[in-house]
Amino acid sequence: MALPHISAATTYFRHLITSRVVSLLLILVPFAVADVALSVLGYVEALGAIAVVLLVIPGSFVIEILWSAYTAPIQVKSEDITMTAQFSVRQLLAVLPLIPAFILASASVVFPLLAVAAGFVLVAISALLAMSGRFWAKVVTKLTESGFV
Repeated sequence: MALPHISAATTYFRHLITSRVVSLLLILVPFAVADVALSVLGYVEALGAIAVVLLVIPGSFVIEILWSAYTAPIQVKSEDITMTAQFSVRQLLAVLPLIPAFILASASVVFPLLAVAAGFVLVAISALLAMSGRFWAKVVTKLTESGFV
């Protein structure tokens, strides 16, 4: 049985992720419209760009947020202390999910259908992780152990 504070926290994180993705999509819509216009004008490469803008970037964004929250959350404990940024190796590993996204974005120019297929896979994985209450319960526990309240 889930504890009430974990359930509330998981709901909060799900809503937070959803709002971040919606904000990101609103920012990316003008680029998608431009890519659609280029596609209509006959630029075949625009299909890969559309897939990157609407699928790969949002999907990898969600995975990156989930990965970094699970592996190594970074917390600023005080705003009045100005220290240089210090990261552990574990926190530097948080960039690992971005590597496939960069590779997909690069490959989308040559293989647009690969970008479309991989983009749908990223979105499916992101959606499953974002909806998983069990995963979020683990994330909330890790955040609590790291000093987040």
